[in-house]
Amino acid sequence: MPWHGDPGLNREPDRRVGGVSTRRVDDLVQAMGLSGIGKRTVSKLCKDIDERVDAFIKSLVRAA
Repeated sequence: MPWHGDPGLNREPDRRVGGVSTRRVDDLVQAMGLSGIGKRTVSKLCKDIDERVDAFIKSLVRAA
């Protein structure tokens, strides 16, 4: 995802991970050698990722 000059930077954070299905996250988790994952855990993971990505992008914008 390009961040520099991207007018989408002000989008809601969950849009960056939007469309990621529970099944796809579960497949990824299992590929990493862990057991399955539920919808609630997927939601929490995506929220955490969104917050971290948002903070990272904001730090890049502040540094520019």
